Amino acid sequence: METADLASYLEINPDKLSQAELGDIAKGVKSRPILLSDPGMKLLDSTHAVINLGQFFKKLIMREIAGVQVWEATHDVKELLDDAEKRLNDHVREMIGLAPNLMIPGNHARELFNPQNESCFLELIVNEEGKERLKSFLSKFRCLRKVYRVRNLEEEEV
Repeated sequence: METADLASYLEINPDKLSQAELGDIAKGVKSRPILLSDPGMKLLDSTHAVINLGQFFKKLIMREIAGVQVWEATHDVKELLDDAEKRLNDHVREMIGLAPNLMIPGNHARELFNPQNESCFLELIVNEEGKERLKSFLSKFRCLRKVYRVRNLEEEEV
């Protein structure tokens, strides 16, 4: 098998092999894990998904607070984004007692996605349209989160 084909096979894992079996086949081919759990169980690593998505949503919230319409934190918007992050962290600490800089990222992300904390995280956004878009986006994400956290997609909780 060609290296590129083998890497693709390892990522897709059409034969539902275990991590050990995939390791035996890889034999030095660089592969990146897309599922850190057993591929046969069809699980995403939900903790890392929550952490990554939590960081993504926090960046969205900070950009809405700062009124910044670009994703990259270039030198011309860096100060605005830093100020927005400080204001958000101070506000969250004051309102619900969380210290984002001291929290484990997974715990912070879970608090961000908690519907009871939504208004606190979004309160500093002045633009009402932007705030409503983020509320809608967070709501849709919470539904998606139920899907990637289940072990069997046929379960009724989905």
